[in-house]
This record gives sequence, structure tokens and C-alpha cells, in this order.
Amino acid sequence: NVQVVEIPLMPATYTTSDQRAAAELSGKTITVPAPIYTLIETPADAYQLLAGKGKTNSEASNLKTLVSAMLGGSYVGMGAMLSLAISGNMGGVAVANPGLSKLVFALLFPVNLLLCIQAGRQLFTGNTANMAAAVCEKKATMKNLARSWGLSHLGNLISRVRFAFWGKYCVVWVGGAADFAA
Repeated sequence: NVQVVEIPLMPATYTTSDQRAAAELSGKTITVPAPIYTLIETPADAYQLLAGKGKTNSEASNLKTLVSAMLGGSYVGMGAMLSLAISGNMGGVAVANPGLSKLVFALLFPVNLLLCIQAGRQLFTGNTANMAAAVCEKKATMKNLARSWGLSHLGNLISRVRFAFWGKYCVVWVGGAADFAA
């Protein structure tokens, strides 16, 4: 009779199957760590994922990179317009408690970043991190980095200018939103 006791969160030096085999051979009771499941990556693994994303970006065509960056810039524009339209037009609430309108803005603005992540779009800021990691890990070249950064920045810029134009044309930047933006 071999008894195997599972203890959670104990670091394993051998695999569970190795420990079970050793217990069967010796006939003794041993402690086997329970498997640990997590959605959190170690820093080294997270860095490798970042470098892998940079490699994927470096292999994308010019058109795909530019369109992805333009869509990413559009999401940022939508988030900014949403945040300004709501927090800038809170009227009496903002007068009584000016910090509340800033809090509402801060809570609404990250919606654009969630949209970018969910849709897999490119923002220049994220692209600088993942492309630099890819170059450091020799998964991309400096030429890939310069092309990706340039197209990403251009795509984001086109969308930012487009949203600023349409916001002004559609008279979104008036009243409290204009005051809040200034």
C-alpha cells in the first residue's frame, strides 16, 4: 500500500509521475505537489510573448500594418470623444464637485485601449515595446522595426487628425467638452 499525499502550492523538484514512481518503488509515503494553474505569466514568459507579438508585427504587410494602426487610432479617437462628451458636459455636477468629472473621464478613456486589445489593433506606444523586444531577441531586424514604427505612427496620426476634424465639423467640441479639453 503506497500512500500519496497531495499538498497544494509546494514547489516541485521532480515531476509528479517521477514522485509517484519513487513512492511505488520505496513503499513509503511521499508528498506530491498539486498542479498550480494560473493565467499570470512569469516576467520572462511575458517578455517572450511580447517579443513574439513584435515578430508577428514585423512580418505583417505594409497595408495590414497601416490599416491596423488607423483602426487603433480610431479607437483612441472614439474613446477621447466619449470621455470628453460625457465628462465635459456634466454641468452642475462638475461645478459642485470638479474632481468627479475628471474621475468620469479617467474611467471612460481606457475603453479605447480595451477596444484596441480586443480587436488586435496597433497603437504606436504598444508597438514600440513589442518591436523593441523582438529586435533584442533577434526575431526582427532594425529595418522591420523602423518600418513598423513608421507605419504605426502614420496610421495613428491619420486617425487622430480625422477624428479631430470630424469632432470640430460635427460641433462636438463646444460647451463643457471644449472647456474640459482646454
